[in-house]
Amino acid sequence: NKEIYGEDYPRISRIECLHLHNFKSFKDDHVIGPFLNLTAIVGPNGSGKSNVLDAVCFILAIRTTHMREGNLKQFVYRLPGEEVGEATAGKAWVIMDFALPDGRIIKFKRVLNSKGATHYYIDEGQLSHEEYIKELQKHKFLAQVRSYFLVMQGEIDIILQNCSKELTKVIEEVSGSKEYKAQYEELKVKLEQSQQQITSISKNIQELRGEKRKAKGVKANVEAFEKAREKVAQLQTELYATMCGFYEKRVKELEQHVEELQEDIQKQAEEKEALITRQKELQEELKELTTEETSKERSKEQLKEDRMINTKNLQKIEAKLTIGKKELSTKQAAKT
Repeated sequence: NKEIYGEDYPRISRIECLHLHNFKSFKDDHVIGPFLNLTAIVGPNGSGKSNVLDAVCFILAIRTTHMREGNLKQFVYRLPGEEVGEATAGKAWVIMDFALPDGRIIKFKRVLNSKGATHYYIDEGQLSHEEYIKELQKHKFLAQVRSYFLVMQGEIDIILQNCSKELTKVIEEVSGSKEYKAQYEELKVKLEQSQQQITSISKNIQELRGEKRKAKGVKANVEAFEKAREKVAQLQTELYATMCGFYEKRVKELEQHVEELQEDIQKQAEEKEALITRQKELQEELKELTTEETSKERSKEQLKEDRMINTKNLQKIEAKLTIGKKELSTKQAAKT
């Protein structure tokens, strides 16, 4: 092939050539090709130029609805005067040499008899219609859709006259995007669902932001409350400490005063005892003096006076002692 193509030998998959046998206007065996980067098939009207395109459509298993002839029986070569389905040739076939980038050649073959029955082969191995279609699809030939890489007579005018909707369908078929339509619709639904989720999430985010701002205000109030509570606790502690110090000082003062009162009471008790002892002594002296009435009348009266004075002093001391006891009881009750 390099001798034919030279340095322009393609490194992509391509149709190398076609082998026709009793196909339409081509009687017996004919080889069309090899096809170069640019190949033109020229000839007068009725010479079979369009039949070459029909052969390509036939070998690629394109539906007859997309071809000029709607009946496969018409593809078998007929002698003049023979009816469709009664061709003397009996059967026709097309072989396509398909060149791969690595230089290998795959031979696709499709055989058709005069009754319209077809058989499929790849490299002389017979396949079912489904297997044949799958092999074509491996090489990006979509036999189930219209192949716009083959432009038949009058199709350009028909395409130009299509409305925008029909042109869109043509573009989808040409680009191969039509086979992804179901996947596109599914992804479109998922996209809409995702957008709804995003909208819902955005709404939730806005609500959360509002709640966050409210929470910040609540947090500030809580922090202020906590600071105020700490301040109150501190003041309570200081007040308690102050009151404890005051009461401790007051208790010490009361204890000291109680001790002084106890000392005074003790002294008064001692003085009382001394006075009682003195009174007893005076009574004893008075008894002694009463026996000496004559000689000591004057001393007796003096002793009575002394006794009266001592009695008065004793009463005063007892009154002071009673007052001291009451004050002591009052101080002890206040201390408790």
